[in-house]
Amino acid sequence: MADNKERQANDLEEENEKEAKALVEDLYQFNRCYFQTHEIEDATKKDSDVKNKMEETLKLLSLKEGKIPRPLYQYLRGKALNVLPSHSKEAEVLLSQAVKQNPLLVDGWNALGESYWKIGNVSQAHHCFSGALNHELNKESLRNLSMVLRQLGNDEKEKKKNIAESLEKAKQAVSVDVKDGISWMILGNAYLAMFFSVSADPKMLQQATSAYSQAEKDPIALNNPDLHFNMATLQLYEEKYNDGLYHLQQSERFDPGWPTPHQKLASLKRFLQNFNRLIATKGKLKPKRLAQLQQNVAAAINKENKVCSIRELREGKESETEDGGVLIAAVASSFTTDERVPIACVIIDSAGDSIGLTLYNLIHNYQFAVGDILTIPKPTLSHISIPELEVEYDSIRCVNPQTLMVNSNKISSDKLSSSVVQVTAFS
Repeated sequence: MADNKERQANDLEEENEKEAKALVEDLYQFNRCYFQTHEIEDATKKDSDVKNKMEETLKLLSLKEGKIPRPLYQYLRGKALNVLPSHSKEAEVLLSQAVKQNPLLVDGWNALGESYWKIGNVSQAHHCFSGALNHELNKESLRNLSMVLRQLGNDEKEKKKNIAESLEKAKQAVSVDVKDGISWMILGNAYLAMFFSVSADPKMLQQATSAYSQAEKDPIALNNPDLHFNMATLQLYEEKYNDGLYHLQQSERFDPGWPTPHQKLASLKRFLQNFNRLIATKGKLKPKRLAQLQQNVAAAINKENKVCSIRELREGKESETEDGGVLIAAVASSFTTDERVPIACVIIDSAGDSIGLTLYNLIHNYQFAVGDILTIPKPTLSHISIPELEVEYDSIRCVNPQTLMVNSNKISSDKLSSSVVQVTAFS
């Protein structure tokens, strides 16, 4: 008889546990899949809708207090409070208590790590995600640890080591569940960080692009503003401006309250329209000054070199001379974006034709002076056309400024710097 009562009590507790877990899972499902059940125009209401759902969940969850183990209740309540983008001190306290009483609560460690991450406590977040992995290999801990590792390091060597480890954790997260788009997004971010901070190997950019493409196959990731922002970051570096603009706009639409995409979008539009205008007006220089620049370029041409003109450049092809050829031109104007990458110049050749030049991997305060004579080996032309901005111009992209000559001198190594990339995520 006693055994029967004990069995019934256990069954009831299990049923209550199941129902309590389902409440919180339903809340997170509502948050993750919001745009699968709502129009994108409802984005401004998402946070308030999720908050209302959270409050409803907490009320129902409170009915389970005393009917399920205390650590589980604390974890579930803390996780429910943690669903909002902002940090909840109550959630942090509850989750800390839960894992203290039950150190094997892997999901509790993950939720606590996310809580610490929200307030920038990177070392504590690292401790939580590492602790979870000590108990169970899981994609949430792996991909979260990947993000955290990229923020750790006391010196350049340690930072690079952590970024390399971050990539390995992201790969492991994908291997746990190859259909999870968020894990693919984190992997793309890790490849981007490797490219910009450790190894400027173009294959890293290709791998990042591939990972983001995989992420887009998951409807949950596709509706994630971080994915679109990070894809835009990659595309803008490669000067695929139409794609970059689209993804910045998508990021802004999915999270209207996040100011960064809006600010970057406005900055990018200003840059492109200004660049377009300066190329068309040859840096707004007066005819007399332009004529002087043309003469200076002509005087700088070494007849022993295979020199090409701007008119001879063809889109996507290096200058077609025996040794690739060089373009010699004078700087008519120089400026940069709000983010200081790239440095943009309008250059003029001896015929008086103008073209844009974008340079990467230079220190942020590097300056070209009007009249500087540039020697550009094997220039490749890109045609930029952005109908929505009424922007159309030709440009040359240079990612290795050490190949250039400025007034017959190479750019010194102390003027070089890796381009800085901004990626975001915490879903």
